Amino acid sequence: MKMILKVTLLAVTVSSLVSLDWVYAASFKSSQLKNNSNKSFGQNQNSVQKKVIMSADQVTPEDIEQPQNEFHASAAVARNTSLYDHQDGSKQDSFDFLLVPILKMPFGTLLSKIAYSRDLHDDQPEASDWVDLPVNFSLKPNRWEWSPPYILTFTPSITAVIPINQKTIKRDQLQTSLSVGGSVGIIPDSIAAEKDGSFSLKVGVTAGQNFYAYSTDINGAVLNKYSSNQTINLGYTYKQITASFEFINKSRWTFEDNSKSSFDHTEEIEYAFNDHFAMAIGHNNTGTTLKPNGSESNVDLVDENASTVYLSMTAGF
Repeated sequence: MKMILKVTLLAVTVSSLVSLDWVYAASFKSSQLKNNSNKSFGQNQNSVQKKVIMSADQVTPEDIEQPQNEFHASAAVARNTSLYDHQDGSKQDSFDFLLVPILKMPFGTLLSKIAYSRDLHDDQPEASDWVDLPVNFSLKPNRWEWSPPYILTFTPSITAVIPINQKTIKRDQLQTSLSVGGSVGIIPDSIAAEKDGSFSLKVGVTAGQNFYAYSTDINGAVLNKYSSNQTINLGYTYKQITASFEFINKSRWTFEDNSKSSFDHTEEIEYAFNDHFAMAIGHNNTGTTLKPNGSESNVDLVDENASTVYLSMTAGF
């Protein structure tokens, strides 16, 4: 059985993996898919060929034609570390592990992302933990012939989160999170990448709500009630090599109706050894959209305080 989905786990610390953020970012910063000829070597939380991290995108054109149910899975391990080490104890350094079981059905795809992050810099037990468990269902994509060899697709999805992270359970008292989303993609057919190389473009929007026992955490901080992510992903594949860029704008609204905005972008180069194994290197930067003065943009390609780099290996069957 060939691998059809690959999830690259990026630099995400346990402290940041709260409610839907893992679905949006890890994945997300995670779920990607790369198609090489008739091979379907997948790439993230959270697609149609090439690297696509959005959770609404999980199905390849080949899968649309398959009437039977199929089960696949992929496993990834990644080493994440801060791009800059200031020697002040702020360095991020972790091993991340990810298992993605996938059930493909004639009418859609059901998957989950089982992830664990091991903090190599902090030995305290609470520093390493499981990530909240997302369960995503994507309907079979609608597809239209656009401009050969490219196809236009639309994929709706729904995601629920089961809290298993101890900080999420004890500090935030999260009960669950629900989100709906849709994505539009321009993707090549299965032969384009093998012959001449090809581009892919995905644009997605999600809307979600978090359900907590209280509107504040145990420390009195106001929690986020509503959320929306706007994602754009651009990829280029030539034979075994895929280069990709993704930018996510995250909008959050608290229980007190205050709004917050942050960004998350990732650049990655992946090499697929065969149908079952791939290696990737990448860079990730996250932060608030605006600087503390509230007027200047805080979005940078590289941030010496927030940028992380990673190396990942993925196997699928």
